Amino acid sequence: MDVVKEEKQIIFPILVLVAYSTNVNAELLNGLQDTFVVVGDPINFTCSSNISADIHWERNDDVVYAGGSIKAPFTQRFRMNKNETTATLTLLNATLEDAAEFMCQENQGTGKKSTASLTVLESYPQCQSNMKLDGFVGPNGCGIQQDAMTFTCAVSFNGKNPPTLTWTSADVSLPIEKSVCENKTNRINCSLTVIATKEFHGSSITCLMVASNETPYNCSIRDINVNYLFAPASNPAEVKVKDEISCLAESNQALRFTWTSSHDNEEKVVGNNRSHAVQSPGLYWCNVSYTIRGIERFSVGPIVYASEQCTCQPTWIPWLVSGLLLIFSIIVVFFYIRCRKMKGEALHLATYAAISFMCRTYREGKIE
Repeated sequence: MDVVKEEKQIIFPILVLVAYSTNVNAELLNGLQDTFVVVGDPINFTCSSNISADIHWERNDDVVYAGGSIKAPFTQRFRMNKNETTATLTLLNATLEDAAEFMCQENQGTGKKSTASLTVLESYPQCQSNMKLDGFVGPNGCGIQQDAMTFTCAVSFNGKNPPTLTWTSADVSLPIEKSVCENKTNRINCSLTVIATKEFHGSSITCLMVASNETPYNCSIRDINVNYLFAPASNPAEVKVKDEISCLAESNQALRFTWTSSHDNEEKVVGNNRSHAVQSPGLYWCNVSYTIRGIERFSVGPIVYASEQCTCQPTWIPWLVSGLLLIFSIIVVFFYIRCRKMKGEALHLATYAAISFMCRTYREGKIE
């Protein structure tokens, strides 16, 4: 009898524990998320449950891990790490063929699944610049003021979800002329064309690859060199002989200046300095240029007309004389009319005397 009682005491707590355990539903707490990996890099997939790390794994419906072991043909390149509630499946070195859909499923309760896509990049984004200088392709990060500078960023991938490529610059607002991205089969090519400006000189530009739930990758071209040349500013449109005119160009390069004059259909070079003193009448303009890697860039300033120094009287004197003559003529006509129409009328003494004098002068002149 004593033996039977002892067996019941042992069995009872075991049954209670089993019943308690089966009343808790296992749930998948953290599932998979779409991600990217570069060829040769490892990648971890992690799933966790609330009570157990007994999780089933598949790749494109092929079983990778189940029953406590990695299944063939995945035994060489996959590893499983588990603690009480979390399981991490590690792909040791990714290849393009590893781009697939992965699934984890907890096995203790609801059997809830989580799936995600793995996209494999051939390499990190490749970033380069291509600045055409009048047909000459310069090195990375070099352009000339107002030239089109084209930057390209490309990445090849295998998988469902292509990454997103964007352009940014922390130094200057990008003077964008054109931005194009082409999503070809398993490859994204993005190009950005900007106009080289003085403000762009010394800045940097970055191609940013945005991947879901990953730290963004980027490639940058730094310390962009823009050899800028601003056209000469305007001088006065008209100057005089012996005046000085200047070629007001701006550049970060050593400049050459050439002044040319045209008079009587004959052109000739008259100076090679930034400023020039006009020696004779005619048309004048400056050419400013510099040479970079054998290519000459130049800009032409506005035309200036130079005339002789004026030695005549001031221009306002003829206008003054003409005005006085006009006033005198009006007064003469006025008194003439008064003499004709107001003869014999009583007038104020001063007015009558003035009119009589004018009339008498008129008659005497007429008799003579």
